[in-house]
Amino acid sequence: MIGFAGFRASLLAGAAVVLLTPQAFAADFTVNPGATDTGGKTVFGPNLGTIGAGGKLTPAAGTVAITWSLNTNTTAAVTINNSGTIQGSGSSRGIGTSSNAAGAARSFNFDNLTATSVLASAGNDAFQINNDIGTGAINVNNFGTIKATGTGGSNGQALDFNAITTTTGTVTITNQVGGVIQAADADGIRPGNRATINNSGQIIANWVTGANGNDSNNDAIDFQDVGKGGTINNFSTGSITGARNAITGKDAIIVNNSGTITGVDGSGLNIDTTTASGITVVVNNAGGVITGNAVHADGDAIDVDYLVNITNAGTIRAVGIDPVAAASLNEALAIGGGTVTNNAGGLIISDERAITVDDSDHGNAFGATSIDNAGTITGTNGQAIAITSISGDTLTNRAGGVINGSVVMGNGVDTINLYGGSALNGALNGGGGSDTIHLLGSGNGTLANVSGVEVLKVDSGRWAVNGNQTYASGVTVATGATMLVNGALGGDVVNNGTVRVDNATVSFTGTFQNNGAYISDPSTQTFNNLSVGANGYIQAGAGDVFKVGGNFTNASTKNQLWYTREATLELIGADQTNHWIDVLGADNGKTARNQDFSWGELNIDGGNLITFKNGTALCNRGWYVADLIGALISGSSIANITGFNGLTVYYDAYQTDNAYLGGLTYALAGGGQLVADVPEPMTWILFLSGLGLLGGFVRRRRVQAVAG
Repeated sequence: MIGFAGFRASLLAGAAVVLLTPQAFAADFTVNPGATDTGGKTVFGPNLGTIGAGGKLTPAAGTVAITWSLNTNTTAAVTINNSGTIQGSGSSRGIGTSSNAAGAARSFNFDNLTATSVLASAGNDAFQINNDIGTGAINVNNFGTIKATGTGGSNGQALDFNAITTTTGTVTITNQVGGVIQAADADGIRPGNRATINNSGQIIANWVTGANGNDSNNDAIDFQDVGKGGTINNFSTGSITGARNAITGKDAIIVNNSGTITGVDGSGLNIDTTTASGITVVVNNAGGVITGNAVHADGDAIDVDYLVNITNAGTIRAVGIDPVAAASLNEALAIGGGTVTNNAGGLIISDERAITVDDSDHGNAFGATSIDNAGTITGTNGQAIAITSISGDTLTNRAGGVINGSVVMGNGVDTINLYGGSALNGALNGGGGSDTIHLLGSGNGTLANVSGVEVLKVDSGRWAVNGNQTYASGVTVATGATMLVNGALGGDVVNNGTVRVDNATVSFTGTFQNNGAYISDPSTQTFNNLSVGANGYIQAGAGDVFKVGGNFTNASTKNQLWYTREATLELIGADQTNHWIDVLGADNGKTARNQDFSWGELNIDGGNLITFKNGTALCNRGWYVADLIGALISGSSIANITGFNGLTVYYDAYQTDNAYLGGLTYALAGGGQLVADVPEPMTWILFLSGLGLLGGFVRRRRVQAVAG
């Protein structure tokens, strides 16, 4: 039996235990509507705290309004429902935490239930969780205001969950329409790892004007550390505004935007990582606006140092010129590689360059880049896209897509896909490596100002290739495609479709292999070597001039489509240049001058030679021309034309340009003959008049190029 003194001692000991146990302090609580409670509250799961409409929980300075005790290992969630005001006074927080029990799974639900509900601190964070949550869950649902109003040394975040490093738990922050989450002089939200932020209201990080006019460290949402990432969904009514960056971090995140994301003196989105931490995903929907501003420093709209996957149907805009680094530009996109898709209606624009791809320090990007554009990409300084890379990069400009400014590809094996109905308003430089342009689509398109690209493939559509362009590995026109040439085209050309030259002067410096239609109307074209395949043909009329500096090889079987009987074939080159010409047509006699494969004029430049080749298996072959200019007569032979047995070259003795031939027949070296296609006795009349006019010397003239 215990005495009174022993009983009293036991009672006091028990009381001491109760006083030291967290459960003794943690409990459900209620602040009634309109009431004011100045006592701090302590809670742990599954406690419920309620602040009624108009109620105030405002402890004295130095006391946290609500302390979440983490000293007990419990998985039950704390729930706080606020319809009034929770105010951390002095340097105290509105909601804070105590120490953590190792291995715990912690959960906390905070509902700021009405438009007048307030969670605030005047000298610290409004809500801080200073411990990890394990497999637990944090849920913040805000219809009212969560704010940290302190500045300078008394500043704090509205929500600071940076200590949450969980890889299995979750953080969900939902800011409803009309809701405000704001810090006066610090980051607005530090969400911790695995956070999802759903914003339909305002998330703001303000600044206090200092010596340089801003506090460069204040971001609206800051994931802070490597290894911390999450998802931000900014809905159409949502705005995220940072004094520096709107959103920043050091690891890959996901951003879905239909509202506004603005870096007031920095980037809309800034991710500083060069590690293989994953791909940052940005979806900017129609109506969404992501803006960076260069005021005191660089202000890229989206600046991700590593790989990205960006899809844009809204506006991504960089405003201003970088005032610090002369070698740096303010870009709408500054990325380390990845995929950029700019959909119809999407705008990517900068006051300087629109898109820069590199390692953030002018070195090679971290991986291949694909830019697919159906909207508008504009670099106001004249530079649209610049890629520094050794990977195989791809640029696609689809129908309706507009790129304003120059494009410079990297040093890899790059591919440029251009569709009819698109516009590239600037120079295109393929950079190093072996690059290919594909011209695609069913509409019309124009290609100009190209350099550093090795292959051109006209795959479909109708394309004007303007100016001087060179493709060292050749040009191919596919069946069904059309290429309109206006300028000098360097490299070998293989035409399986249609090549047109309309009212222009053009040149082809390589070998031109024509397996399709070549149409001139009327123009002057200069070839190095011209070769016509079995399915190829030429259509040209009066005023069309074909100058060939090498050989004219013809294996065409399309005699019904071939028409050159009014056009000029001029053989050009240095002295003693020998030109080989295939003969395909049968010898149909003197009266068949207008048969297929015939020419209106053959002009042999001074000192040049012709060697006719047997282009068919026929025994008797004929080649027809109206005017023959530049034939060199040597007695009864032509000295600068070589034929073969069975060949007859016919000329029109009625043409005044042919008067020097006198309507006579001449032998060709190697066999064959040159014959006037007029009947006797007109031959003698022409012969006599020709001698009288020419006195035995050769008359020749040069064909003037038809102005394009």
